[in-house]
Amino acid sequence: MVLRLREESGWSAFLAEAGIPTDDFDEYAAIFVKNRLTEKSASQLTNTLLNELGITILGDVLAILRHIKNFG
Repeated sequence: MVLRLREESGWSAFLAEAGIPTDDFDEYAAIFVKNRLTEKSASQLTNTLLNELGITILGDVLAILRHIKNFG
């Protein structure tokens, strides 16, 4: 199944697959949608960019970056 990372539901599914706790993935998904991130721009995310977006929990940052590498 190909996820469409343009809506909160797609980002929430992506983040759940990455292992982000349920309490946080909806908040992160809203941040990604608000900042118009898509599946094309996801591969350009870095630790610094995630921190600038307010995602600062190191375990979550690492999980997101690891999942992005496996997503493409």
